[in-house]
Amino acid sequence: MCKIYSTVVLAICTVITVSLAAYLFWEGKEAPVKRNGEPGKGDTHLSVRNAGELGEVVDSDQTVQKEDGSVDDLAAPPDGVPDLPKTKKSDGLPEGSLSDWNLILLGPHEENKIDEELDLELTQFDTQRVDSRAADAYATMRDAAAAEGITLYLRSGYRSMETQRQNYNGSVQRYLDAGKSREEALRLTNEYYTVPGHSEHHTGLAFDIITPEYHNQIYSLDDRFADTDAYTWLRENCARYGFILRYPKEKEEETQINFEPWHYRYVGKEHAQYIMEHGLCLEEYIALLKEAGR
Repeated sequence: MCKIYSTVVLAICTVITVSLAAYLFWEGKEAPVKRNGEPGKGDTHLSVRNAGELGEVVDSDQTVQKEDGSVDDLAAPPDGVPDLPKTKKSDGLPEGSLSDWNLILLGPHEENKIDEELDLELTQFDTQRVDSRAADAYATMRDAAAAEGITLYLRSGYRSMETQRQNYNGSVQRYLDAGKSREEALRLTNEYYTVPGHSEHHTGLAFDIITPEYHNQIYSLDDRFADTDAYTWLRENCARYGFILRYPKEKEEETQINFEPWHYRYVGKEHAQYIMEHGLCLEEYIALLKEAGR
């Protein structure tokens, strides 16, 4: 009788031991985190036991809540495609299109022209006018320069096609009066002037910037402005306000215009910073946008 009783007790203990082992085994397996309330292929799994050891609790709303109260979202877009950060486009260029008003390109190249006057709202600084959409940026830059002891003076801004025609023809005539041939007069004029319809000044986004001192003492727009503190300040800071040095040194082949340390162009902050940081001229930047299909 005792032998039978011992056998029964041993059998019961064995069953309890096996049941306990099975319970502990299944308790430690990984539990699926449901997406949209339904488990399925590709679902992310997180060990409930491990999560608890890390001080995290998995709730039923696709998140992991930590003991400090913060929440990690485990949800993903449909089909498991993760969101990508929405910063610059995949081509690495700032947001923008070739059709944007601030990226208009005029210049000596045949295709870079307008055939009629642009419809612009203009704002006046000093004796000149500029596109009102760039006025606040210039005012902010001018004030920032003044705070550092640099007084900026807008020597030239918007020009109509008729004004450009007068300036261009006047330059040619001065060279002729100096004894140059017409061919030479045109060549020399084209180093700094564009024919009507091709001038950036038609856009109201071109700013010829010097200082009152330079205007009164030297007046001529030439390379001497590059020796001034104002030029150094502009070169180092213009991009912060959306401007670029439009005709840099060693870019004459691309721009077809000689170095002009006084000539700045509004393009917007992100474009300006990219252009200046990468040592580009506007023609090169526009080419990148075209290549990117903008």
